[in-house]
Amino acid sequence: MCRNGSGWDDPLPAELGPRWEKWMSDLPKIAAIRIPRCLKPSQFSEVKSTQLHHFSDASTLGYGQCSYLRIQDHQDRECSTLLMGKSRVAPTKITTIPHLELTAAVVSVKISQILKEELHLTKGEEIFWTDSQVVLGYINNEARRFHTFVANRVQMIRESTDVGAFKERPPSKDLDPFTDDSGILRVGGRLRNSSLPLFVKHPVIFPKDSHISRLIAAHFHEKVHHQGRGITLNELRANGFWIICGGGLISSLIRKCVICRRNRRPTQEQKMADLPEDRVESSPPFSYCGMDCFGPFITKQGRKNFKRYGLLFTCLCSRAVHVELLDDLSTDAFINGLPLPLPPPGKFVPQDMYLRKRWRRVQYLTEQFWSRWRKEHLQNLNRRQCWAKPRRNIEVGDIVLILEPEVARNRWPMGVVVVAAKDKDNLVRKAKVQVGTRKLNQQGKREVKLTFLERPVQKLVLLLEST
Repeated sequence: MCRNGSGWDDPLPAELGPRWEKWMSDLPKIAAIRIPRCLKPSQFSEVKSTQLHHFSDASTLGYGQCSYLRIQDHQDRECSTLLMGKSRVAPTKITTIPHLELTAAVVSVKISQILKEELHLTKGEEIFWTDSQVVLGYINNEARRFHTFVANRVQMIRESTDVGAFKERPPSKDLDPFTDDSGILRVGGRLRNSSLPLFVKHPVIFPKDSHISRLIAAHFHEKVHHQGRGITLNELRANGFWIICGGGLISSLIRKCVICRRNRRPTQEQKMADLPEDRVESSPPFSYCGMDCFGPFITKQGRKNFKRYGLLFTCLCSRAVHVELLDDLSTDAFINGLPLPLPPPGKFVPQDMYLRKRWRRVQYLTEQFWSRWRKEHLQNLNRRQCWAKPRRNIEVGDIVLILEPEVARNRWPMGVVVVAAKDKDNLVRKAKVQVGTRKLNQQGKREVKLTFLERPVQKLVLLLEST
């Protein structure tokens, strides 16, 4: 009626008359409703644990939520009771379903605050259920900036609850389930008229968190030779199994699979470290520098062509660059390419007035350079361009692959971490790895000495955690 622009005094449209009359006839039935005032059954002993479960949902017509209290006594008996529900009509202005789902989640958070205050619930677990993956993405995303509508509601949720309390509710209603003659719960779906076998048209439904579900998923993942999530999920369903939220279960299985980690897992990451003192304190140019060679490139001397290489020096502080020419990449050529240090300024005699003025000019320009360096360059180094979040530390005993850029991935060496070096912030950014070998004698003993390599975590692929 609101969308049609009907006023309060306008007569009721003819198509709404039967619905209104039915609603009016149902009103007297409210007197027959009986709700127990006590939330704990009379036969229950002392309550051992309590849980608040909040369910929220939305559609194009409206959105709402309901909250349940789940209690358990010392005899492990359980009871669930409806505490409160709230529903609202969707606004007349066109709004997307994800926005309505997010608004319903906000209503759940507000109801949660009311219930905890009224029931004096200071302990116990609290879970917020939603079937919208978009809402879960909004809540768990800390890197992206949202529009005002989403940002305000996400901020309210984060300030009032623990983000980890939001979980996905499996949309089992979309499966149209039924029970067959053997009492097995199967998917109804839309393939009843298909010529496919019964077990393919109506797969058996399994819960997501069941150990049997994990075993079935692992079996078909190995059957398809450790392919991705989509291929594994299709093979599982083609064999008559339908796991609720099976995609998430298979993704979790693939993340923990050692063979899949060896084939596809990216290298480790860790929060970018603070800049060392050499980078943030002024010092004479090239006091601290990085070096690298590049080339070869062809030079011509007379009628002959020669290969030459470049030796690049980069000052860690001022970012100045210096290039030298190398005849080859030998150690002697490298040493010959090192620039000689400039002698410190000495005393000037009266006849060297020109040099004295020039030295003062250089000192003035130096002061100007370092002043601008602090104001303009140093401040731009404050922001971390990547690796902004702490990750799991590499630990002693972890089994890792060692990245070798010039070698195919299936030939990367494998090793075990023997030393995990922690920085001042207790984050591990480099590790010492003992490399394994297959060269054993007839007695099963190594024929060569153990090899130890020190590598940054960005050069390691974690295969198996120590704990």
